[in-house]
Amino acid sequence: MSRFFNLFSQTISLHGEALRLIRRQKMMWVFFVPFLLFILMAIGGFMSISYMAGIAGDYVESTIQFDEGWVWLTFIINSFLIVFLRILLFVFFAFFSGYVVLLLMSPLFSYISERTEQYLTGHAYQFSARRLLHETLRGVLVVFRNIIIQGGIFALVFIFSFIPLLGQIIGGTIGSVFLFMVSAYFYGFSFMDYTIERQNTSISKGARYINKRKGAAVGLGFIYGLLLFIPFLGMFISSYCAIISTVAGCIYVMKDSGGEIGITNNEEPVTDFTQPQSFVQK
Repeated sequence: MSRFFNLFSQTISLHGEALRLIRRQKMMWVFFVPFLLFILMAIGGFMSISYMAGIAGDYVESTIQFDEGWVWLTFIINSFLIVFLRILLFVFFAFFSGYVVLLLMSPLFSYISERTEQYLTGHAYQFSARRLLHETLRGVLVVFRNIIIQGGIFALVFIFSFIPLLGQIIGGTIGSVFLFMVSAYFYGFSFMDYTIERQNTSISKGARYINKRKGAAVGLGFIYGLLLFIPFLGMFISSYCAIISTVAGCIYVMKDSGGEIGITNNEEPVTDFTQPQSFVQK
């Protein structure tokens, strides 16, 4: 347990180092991407809602023939459908916003992770659209993998919550904290995997690597998960944290492995980052 909290505190503190590294790499421009993305999402979301509400309203109007005196009812139905679809969209993003950010920004995370590794190790990757696409698809696959596993854990907790006595414990603060830590772990998993993937490591082998470093993964996803709780703006603000967490994840993996994930035989995580392995001095 002490190792868990040691790794947790290390990756939490790496967020500050990650932000400074982003500045040194002159990559502050990446923080404009979430802003532009969410403007497009807002415009697209409202246009889609109006379009779907219009289709649904036309269907209702053609199915149910209203008399001329009841035309006002059509207006009420259309208004109700718009409100309903907006609420549905809000609920969807409230429950899945963390993974929506990871899915939509996966290409950017892959890029900044590669730039960070290049800065830390001096190893330059030649740009390849095919490799970027492969890394992005892997990131998407990892997100869906984590959604399925996390959903299974949540379902088990929900089932156990109906068991007398045990349900009172799980349904209280302890259960809520546990579920949040599970979410943080899977968020951190994604942030670390962008770096692990480039070391020609399979998802299963990468998962074994991360499982031995649960504290590090939870630390990387902890702040991101907290920001998602901010009403209305949580998804937007957390996307900026996700950029920093991805860089922090790369810093951790590189320092922990010496840049040799999938090659090194070291099983135990490095707990002393004062002596980073095989780094180019900056």
